[in-house]
Amino acid sequence: TDRGLTWENVTETIQKPFDAYTNPLRFADLTIHYTDPSDQLLLTNQGLFHTNDSGDNWQRIAVLDEQQHPFITSVAWDPQNQQRLYYFANQVLHRSLNFGASWETVPFTTDNRQNHLIIDPSNSQRLYLGTERE
Repeated sequence: TDRGLTWENVTETIQKPFDAYTNPLRFADLTIHYTDPSDQLLLTNQGLFHTNDSGDNWQRIAVLDEQQHPFITSVAWDPQNQQRLYYFANQVLHRSLNFGASWETVPFTTDNRQNHLIIDPSNSQRLYLGTERE
């Protein structure tokens, strides 16, 4: 609320809804929607989760091949369309046009390890992918 001048540790608050999971929770990515900061996506080693109340309550979002435990490296949220989500898993890009109700594979491959996926806020057809060479 003060543009980063002060910070509050919210690790325990975020972790509390995930206490039921037996494996230790590891946070991988947090995406805050461009127009509504209370709307957030959290990527963990336990999956992809959504909150619309700044983290008080979290709902799991099903992803493709969830039974195979895909290694999701990054998630992105379209700033112009809240229903459109993207994630990278196992070097494949996935997209949902209905907030995770269904997913499709988007033709895009890279041999490099994916670190971060960003959608251009002025042109949501343009995606940027941060990679590193192995």
